[in-house]
Amino acid sequence: PHFLGPLWGAIAFILMQDRLSAITENWWLIFAPILIAFALLSPEGIQGLAQRILRRERWTLTRNETPSRPARIEPYTSHAASMNPETPILSVRALSKRFGSLVTASEIDLDVRPFVLHSLIGPNGAGKTTFFNMLAGVLPPSAGRIHFDGQDITRLPIHVRAQRGISRSFQILSIFENLSVFENVRIAVQRQHVGARGFFFDAYRIDAVNSRTWSILDSVGLADRAPDPCTSLPHGAKRLLEIAITLAVDSKLMLLDEPLAGLAEADRVVVAALIKKLSETHAVLLIEHDIDRVLAISDRISVLHQGRIIADGKAAEAATNPEDIAPYL
Repeated sequence: PHFLGPLWGAIAFILMQDRLSAITENWWLIFAPILIAFALLSPEGIQGLAQRILRRERWTLTRNETPSRPARIEPYTSHAASMNPETPILSVRALSKRFGSLVTASEIDLDVRPFVLHSLIGPNGAGKTTFFNMLAGVLPPSAGRIHFDGQDITRLPIHVRAQRGISRSFQILSIFENLSVFENVRIAVQRQHVGARGFFFDAYRIDAVNSRTWSILDSVGLADRAPDPCTSLPHGAKRLLEIAITLAVDSKLMLLDEPLAGLAEADRVVVAALIKKLSETHAVLLIEHDIDRVLAISDRISVLHQGRIIADGKAAEAATNPEDIAPYL
């Protein structure tokens, strides 16, 4: 859509209402058929009709093509590589969440260290997604504190947490379906590196943004599909794209909420391998119900049951601990 479209629509509505109401009190009986005709004959509205009449190229905020692929794509580098592996990047203390009398998180204590794939498991309804929502800033906690990278972020809004290096994926895919693979990542990279002033520049001429976008796409195996519209991607590739978008915000901590959900076995292998690889350069906190896969790739596992952490330790310990297994039975 063109950003002038709403302006022309508002002007046309006001003018037609003023003129038609002078003719009849039931002016909307005349206006409604006109509106329906526009919807059927010119889905892009007045601006689209004018462009077709004047035979001008359709103007959009994005393009159908992508910048030329560089002869050599720079390897992806993580801005989190300088983290101290001995110091937790995330520390949660006595974190609780109540919805009236319903307690979904109760005094959770948890540390997540850099370069560790830390999985959070538990049966449905254990409070895992609520916990993620508090970490990301979607929900305010009822009690407790969240410290990230040495700073108290308990009351910080979502966008500030993202700027500081917390990225998140969702159970339900969260990508721009009508944009290309390249555009999905480029928009995130541009917002992170250029900010609002990027509105005044031709994004495809910002070499640093384009180079970073290609690097991220290549790191998740999507460089060859950069020009493809997201509507044509299989589900597994969309999951890879969502992970690529989380990398675009220079994340230090990646919160991955069931990234293997709904994937075929072949795609699970690919996505799980990527997550394991990313944990070598980031801190990763993973929610996943594929227990066999979790045990195979995780360095550490915490078990959440009825809003409480009932176990926390190395993956091998969790697999043989009866208290960890009991909630699933």
